[in-house]
Amino acid sequence: MGRLEGKVALVTGARSGLGRVIAAGLAAEGAKVVAAGRRDLSPKETESYHPGIGTVELITQQGGTAVGTLCDVRNADEVEAMVRFTVETYGRLDIAVNNAGAFTSLKRIDEMEENDWDFTMNVNARGVFNCCQAEVRQFLKQKSGGSIINVSSVGGLVALPLETVYCASKAAIVNITRSVALDYAREGIRVNALAPNFALTGLTYNSYHNEERRKKIEDLTPMGRWMDVEEIIGPAVFLASDESSYITGITIPVDGGYTIK
Repeated sequence: MGRLEGKVALVTGARSGLGRVIAAGLAAEGAKVVAAGRRDLSPKETESYHPGIGTVELITQQGGTAVGTLCDVRNADEVEAMVRFTVETYGRLDIAVNNAGAFTSLKRIDEMEENDWDFTMNVNARGVFNCCQAEVRQFLKQKSGGSIINVSSVGGLVALPLETVYCASKAAIVNITRSVALDYAREGIRVNALAPNFALTGLTYNSYHNEERRKKIEDLTPMGRWMDVEEIIGPAVFLASDESSYITGITIPVDGGYTIK
C-alpha cells in the first residue's frame, strides 16, 4: 500500500514543471489527484519529465487516479471553485500542493516595470494566499486536519542576482507558510513549504541550455549540479504523509546545498 493511499490531493501548476512531477509522485503513492492549471494540462515539449503527454494521462498510464481542472490562482473565486470541484469529485481534500508560480525575466530593479512586480506577486504570493485560504476553509469544514505544501524557491531564502521581484514573492510564501501554520496547528492543519533549486523544466529550458548560466548555477551549488526534477518527489510525499505528522511551519530546501553557504 502506498503512503498516501485513500488520500485526496490537489496540485496547482500541474501542467508542467515541478507541479507535474509532484502530482505524478503523489499519485504513485496512492493519492487521488486533482491536477490544476491555468491552461490545459498538455505539457510543454521542453519538459524533461515525460514530454509530450498530458499530466492526467501520464498519471493514469502509470496506474494512478487523476482528473484535471482549470484555475487561475490569482482569482479567489476560481480557487474556491477548484477546491469545490475537488470535493465534489473525490469527496474530500487531504493534501494541497500550492505550486503554481511565475517568473518574468532577469532584470536589475532600475530596469523593471510595474507589471514585473504586479504579475509576479499576484501569481506567486497572492496565488498561495488564495489557495491557503480556500484549502484551510475546507479542512475546517471536514474537521480532520490536512497538509498544505507551498512551493517557494531557493530565491525565497537567499538573494539571486537580477531577480528582486521573484525573490520577494518567494520569500512571501515562506512567511505565509509560517503564519498559517501557526494559526491552525491546533486544528491539525499542517502547513510547510519546499524551496527547490534550479531544475530542468519548461520554465528553465533556455537557462539550462545557456552554457554560461547553467555552469554558473552549478558552480554556486555545493553538489555541483542542477536538481533532477524527480528529486522533489520524496520531500513532497514526506510532507504530505503522516510521516511528517509533527512537522509544521518549516521550509525544506531541496537545493544541493545552495542555501547553506
